[in-house]
Amino acid sequence: MRDESILYMSASDLAESIRNRKISPVEVIGAILDRIDQINPIVNAFCTYNEEQIRLSAKAAESALYRGEKLGPLHGVPVSIKDLICTKGLRTTFGSKLYENYIPEFDDIVVTRLKAAGAIILGKTNTSEFGYKAVTDNLIFGGTRNPWNIKITAGGSSGGAAAAVASGMGPIGIGNDAGGSIRIPASFCGVFGFKPSRGVVPVGPILPGWQNMYRRLVHTGPITRTVQDSALVMDVIGGRDRCDYLSSVPMRVEHREEIKRPVRDFNIAWCPELGQTVLEREVLYRAEQVLTVFAELKCYVEKVDLRIPCPHEAFQLLFAADCAAALGDDFASRKAVLEKKFIKLIIAGLEAKGSDCAEAANRCHLLCNEFQNAFEKYDLIVTPTVAVSPFSIDMDWPRLLEGKKVHALNYIALTYPFNLLGWPAASIPWGLTNTGLPVGLQIIGKLYEDAKVLRAAATLERARLWSNLRPYPGRQNIIEGGSNIVKGIEGSITEPH
Repeated sequence: MRDESILYMSASDLAESIRNRKISPVEVIGAILDRIDQINPIVNAFCTYNEEQIRLSAKAAESALYRGEKLGPLHGVPVSIKDLICTKGLRTTFGSKLYENYIPEFDDIVVTRLKAAGAIILGKTNTSEFGYKAVTDNLIFGGTRNPWNIKITAGGSSGGAAAAVASGMGPIGIGNDAGGSIRIPASFCGVFGFKPSRGVVPVGPILPGWQNMYRRLVHTGPITRTVQDSALVMDVIGGRDRCDYLSSVPMRVEHREEIKRPVRDFNIAWCPELGQTVLEREVLYRAEQVLTVFAELKCYVEKVDLRIPCPHEAFQLLFAADCAAALGDDFASRKAVLEKKFIKLIIAGLEAKGSDCAEAANRCHLLCNEFQNAFEKYDLIVTPTVAVSPFSIDMDWPRLLEGKKVHALNYIALTYPFNLLGWPAASIPWGLTNTGLPVGLQIIGKLYEDAKVLRAAATLERARLWSNLRPYPGRQNIIEGGSNIVKGIEGSITEPH
């Protein structure tokens, strides 16, 4: 099989082809490693990988196949792991010079489950320092570039994972999401990203000091090119684990079966601003095209205008306080190697009064109540994923939008509320801007109704096939960083209809 065919095969097809001996794990890994050698120096998605160990794992997977051993659902399938998730024997830096040479002696629960399912761990993907911002760069590895245009950010903080998947450097990336860190880069890179309900995927072991952040906000989930691949991953990594006392459901749902069921007669809340978000005009235009598709699917769609107090300051304070709690004890000795804006965030957390933090937590609880009341009668909520289209790699966030000066959190205002709520949410590719950059659509469900979100995403995927929507794979296009050519697409979702 030609390398180009392997690069954009879905994980589900790769796993089936390996089981049927139509393709070998060694052949798959060889193609992916060649792709990494070609593209990663330009895009900077991977920050750490051990080629020798990867090839040894592929040979072991091939040997198991020919010995007739029982194979897991991801046998021989390459998977990347975000650099905020621990991997035994493989450097995990958390995007910070504090841990530049840290090699864990343990795997995260999710990594353990992926290995047990037969997955081959490719390496670690780039992130921001401790995931504190929604773009991907740090003082060790620099920035991750968007494969659609290298002058543009891949988003963050799972930008390395999304850029790798979008550019054919593996079909699955595992990321995590404390305020949009899976969904934002999925939107910017034109791939599918899923944040499950809090507790569905267990977390840990956790770096000392970060327990509160991870228990309160962080969700681990997949970034893939197809919904089916994310459903496959969820069937592997989901479910209670005794090492995470907050992992809350046994999760016997077979997501791969659930997504075969069409979405019909659902009540959909269309809530593009989600309260007070300032939206880029073109993003809103692209997202609105979904209303026609839902009408075709016989779903009832109602626009919901929320009028709730803006939670930006409360969320920002809680985030800062959690970072300060994690790093504050030795902050004076550590800050020399930390990013300046991260230092500023930690100082804000250290200076916050206990009463201010309690008030911020109360405001967030009230926000959750408002959302639950507003969306009680709906099956799903739909919004754009991000308020803006992908922007320059030199920016952390847009300061102006549609001629208005906006808050720093306006950029992620459509994603972070659902971390506070713990609800499941997905970003699906939903067309290209006039300059050829991806735009995402967000689908949100209620707590533990993850299967509904995946069903809706799969239904929309069938209605507007996006898996062939990709950056042109020619090296020259990526080097030049111009608007990319989209090849091999019939019925492109560039203009949804």
